[in-house]
Amino acid sequence: MHVNDLLKIAVESGASDLHLKVGSYPMMRVRGTLTPASEEKKLDQFADAYLAVQTIQQKAATELQSAKDPQAADKVKQTAESDMIAAVERSGLQVPEFNKIVERMASDTEMRSRVAAKLQERSGSKPDAGAKPNDTGG
Repeated sequence: MHVNDLLKIAVESGASDLHLKVGSYPMMRVRGTLTPASEEKKLDQFADAYLAVQTIQQKAATELQSAKDPQAADKVKQTAESDMIAAVERSGLQVPEFNKIVERMASDTEMRSRVAAKLQERSGSKPDAGAKPNDTGG
């Protein structure tokens, strides 16, 4: 990764400083906490994917209510699942990476808070820090 990429990640993340040291991962201070620069980028990608997945889930829930038979319901579910996978991949993450962040959020309150802050930046409203997105793995 080039130093300009690191600086861009730091600025976009609202980092107060960037720490570069030979033999160590680039670190940056975000809201007082030192974090790997690459992890911050993954959380940005996760937040984008999460919002897209949430929208797809809401649309599918509405469509499921009006499904007339089990085959129509299965088609809605299959379409939603493939759309969620595509949304995650468009964000730059793979589904296992997305699901790993979901799992970390379940046990790591600091991670949950960081993701909540990213979601708040994107939506302009205060998200529920306890909310967890559903796995897209099926």
